[in-house]
Amino acid sequence: MYFASNYCNSFLMTASTSTYAWWIGFLMPKNVEIYYYNCHLECLHIKKEDYFLPKWNAITYNFKGNLEIINKLN
Repeated sequence: MYFASNYCNSFLMTASTSTYAWWIGFLMPKNVEIYYYNCHLECLHIKKEDYFLPKWNAITYNFKGNLEIINKLN
């Protein structure tokens, strides 16, 4: 957590419901872009608006297999 919050200029959260990933994202400096995988089935037990911070960016795979930013919660 220390390394990421002090030396990274962006953060890609591939395990969206990981508590470690959430805390790393939460502790990142304010100017760092945070991206999380827009989970579907594995996120049924959480309310995304309560779990992911509004400034975090949801990403998904498009039909061509490329990652794309799909929304911000704010």
